This record gives sequence, structure tokens and C-alpha cells, in this order.
Amino acid sequence: MPYFYIFALVYTAFKAILFGIKLYIEVQIEKKTKHLQAVIEKQQSQIKEQESCIQNELDKTLKDVAATQQTDAESIIESLRKSLPDVVSSLVEEQVTLRRAQEKHRVEFEYQQKMSELKNRSISVESLLETHEKLGRINKELEETERLEQEDRLKTTTEYAALFFALTKTPVEDVEKVLMVVKSFIEHGYVPADKNLKIAYNKKLSNAELKQFAINILNYNQKENYDFTNFLMTYFSDWFTGKRENILKNYNVLPKDSLVSKDGLEADLKRLRNQSGDEENS
Repeated sequence: MPYFYIFALVYTAFKAILFGIKLYIEVQIEKKTKHLQAVIEKQQSQIKEQESCIQNELDKTLKDVAATQQTDAESIIESLRKSLPDVVSSLVEEQVTLRRAQEKHRVEFEYQQKMSELKNRSISVESLLETHEKLGRINKELEETERLEQEDRLKTTTEYAALFFALTKTPVEDVEKVLMVVKSFIEHGYVPADKNLKIAYNKKLSNAELKQFAINILNYNQKENYDFTNFLMTYFSDWFTGKRENILKNYNVLPKDSLVSKDGLEADLKRLRNQSGDEENS
């Protein structure tokens, strides 16, 4: 009889462990599914916006050509020569972004399918091990996809920062410092208090523009929880005096000729590229 009770106790404990593991996996699957559904919806929205932008660019080019007198062949050729390179470049960039989004969507959709299959399977030691292995493999695929996306965002962010400060006639050495501190801030979320990285005051830049610049790069890189006030006070202290609360409450009115706006990094980057191209041509 004692052996029977020992066996019953072990069996009950084993069943309890299996039930606990099953419950834990189901909770994790539910959390992941909700997260992935939100990501997929956001990706689908971005794809629609990109397709709309491409269509708008093409429509604008066609309207410009149609507005040119048909008898003036040289004007038509000149209009196409100026418009098409920008449109083609924009189309290429949009297609790369679109393909990356579609690839991420594919991986996440596959993740959801596998999670649904695993959730419906009967629980056993063997199936638990298989579930753990598949979860690890799929998570690695998702992490790699997100890593590549973050690299693309960081590359775009550094281009945005370089153009913004270069167009305000910031010295080259300070532009290089800006790129260093922006990259470090986006990747790690903190700002080392290095006096050598402090940016010299430039009267062509307002404190409102710098504040909006910091907000734009954080929103674009999905780092809204980062402390941008500390970033500004550490590296752009000549623009900001007083307490952190002053930065949060004030400095919200942008100049009329501002190079940055509240439209966001991607919209601003297009304008900065065009302005940079105009300066090079002139």
C-alpha cells in the first residue's frame, strides 16, 4: 500500500507540473498573439500609406507633364529629366521598405499559425519539448527581422540628422558629433555626459526645432519612452536653460521656415532631401 500512495503522489505531482507548463505556454501564446496582431495591423497601415505615396508621386509627375505645352518638346523632355530621377529613387526606396514589411508580415503570420497549431495539440512531455523548440526557432526569426528593421530605421535616422544639421550650416565636426550621440541614444537609451560631445550653439537652430527633432527621431524608432529632455540638456545645453519641466512645457512653436515639423521624420526627410538637392544644383 505505501508504494501505491507514493506512486499516486508522484503521478499527481507530474500531472500538476504538466498542467502548470501547459497553462504557462497558453498565457505566453496569448500575449505573443496580441502583440503580433498589433504589429501586423501597423505594418498593413504602413503598406497602404506607402502605396498611396507612390501613387501620389506618379500622379504629380503625370500632371506636370500634362500641364506642359505639347508643342514644346524641349520643355517636356526637361520636365521629365527633372522629375523622373526623384520619382524613380522614391519608388525604389518605397519598394524596399514594402518588401521588408511584407517579409516581416509573412514571418509573423507563420508564427501565429504555428502558435494556433501548438495550442490545439494534446499536452505531453514530448509535445512540450517540441513546442519549446519551435517557439525558440520562431522567436529567433522574429528577432532577426526586427533587428534588420531597426538597422534600416537607424540608417534613415542618421541621414535625417546629417541633412538637418548640415542645412543649418552646422560645422562638419559638430555634425559628426550629432550622429554619434543620436546613434548612441537610439541604440542604448542613455546619454553619457561627455563634454567633448557637446554641440556648439548655432543661432540658425531654435530650441523648438531641436525639441521637435528629438521627438521625431524617437517616434520613428519606436523609442517614445526614452528621456529626450536629458538628451537635449546634455548635448544641446546652450539652447536650453532651467529645469527639465521647462522643456516639456515650452519650446513648442516652430519657426515658419523650420526644417523640421510635427509631420514626423519620414515626411521631413523628403523635404530635406529635396532642399539638399536644390542647394547642390544651385
